[in-house]
Order: sequence, then structure tokens, then C-alpha cells
Amino acid sequence: MHYVKRAISHSVKGVKFDPAMFVRCWPTADTSPVRPPHLGERTMSAPRPDTPEVSASVLTQALAQFNTTFGAYTADHAGLDLPIGVLHLRMRLLREEFAELMEALDGTDVAHIAKEAADLAYVLQGTCDALGIDLDRAIAEVHVSNMSKVGADGRVTRDAGGKILKGPGYFEPDMTPALRGH
Repeated sequence: MHYVKRAISHSVKGVKFDPAMFVRCWPTADTSPVRPPHLGERTMSAPRPDTPEVSASVLTQALAQFNTTFGAYTADHAGLDLPIGVLHLRMRLLREEFAELMEALDGTDVAHIAKEAADLAYVLQGTCDALGIDLDRAIAEVHVSNMSKVGADGRVTRDAGGKILKGPGYFEPDMTPALRGH
């Protein structure tokens, strides 16, 4: 049986990485991906009651400290009902950090690229906090969905540019668990 697995079990500055975030998905003969038992049946109309636990990443913990220290806007429920100035700030910061990363990628300094990538991730996490989105949970849901791109024969299909294409068993991620207050 073909499956994709990534097992990481190290700690970063005292924060234990949870390898359960990386789950196995494998195709069956009928081309439907089999979801690991802890994920439950796939439904798009209702959230899964047994969504796997996702530990807070170093990024999430760092932004929680930043938001508390600096009084940054955070939402306790998902939505776009945040103050318009906060939304405009988040959009401006994302544009700036993305542009800085793109500029760094044109250079040769990998340390500078790493710094700009981290800055973009930091601002993206702050934006998700302001929108009431649990980014760790969203990433876990997208990962499960992405793993369903593997074909029934265990092969991965790519387009001419190298992008991995959706296989016949692909399913959309369920973002409901990532939305605070839903």
C-alpha cells in the first residue's frame, strides 16, 4: 500500500512539534482517499466532531505574545467585521512583506530570504489572528486535502511547470474547524 508520511519529532526552543499534524492519506482501489480513522468521515455540510488536535506552532505562540505585548487587534470569532483600519493595515503589511520576499528571492543571500520569509509568515499569522482564523488548524486541513491529490495508483501527476495536480480522489479542505467561534 502506497502512502505518504512525514514524521518529525523534534523540539524548537522548548516547543514540541506535533507530528500528528502530518497525517497519512492513501488511495484505495475505488480511487477515494481513505481518511485516517481519527479524521472521521468527510462531510462538507458539517464540521467533523473528531478533528485531530493540532498543537500551537512556534509562530502562533510568538504572535500571541506579540499581540498581547503590543495590544494588536485579535478576533475571538472569524469574520470580516473588524475595524476597516485594521483590515487596511493587514493588507498593507502583507503587500510590503511579500514584495520584500520577492526582492530577496532575486538576490543570492539565503539568510536574507529566510528573514523575509519569516517576516511574511509573521504578518500572515497576525492577519489570521485579526480575522479569527486558526492558521495552524487551517494548515492541517489543507495538508489533509493536499495529500488526497495522490492518484489511486499511488502516482503524482504534475503539469509542465511541476505543479502537482489534483487526482480523482481529491477533496476540498474543510475550513470550518479553523474558523474561531464556528
